[in-house]
Amino acid sequence: MNDLFTDMQEISCEVIDKLVAVADKYNCDRDDVMKRFAVMFDVLADITTFREYEVEE
Repeated sequence: MNDLFTDMQEISCEVIDKLVAVADKYNCDRDDVMKRFAVMFDVLADITTFREYEVEE
């Protein structure tokens, strides 16, 4: 289980880096972009199932 959390932490850092870059690109407040993404992801997790999701390689 520790490996799972380590991987999730790495993914989180990558997402943060990308969201900060997007916020800067469009001259948006970084905190606002983070909050909007969090809400969007939360809604997505609530209304969607990922059981059949296929990962593109």
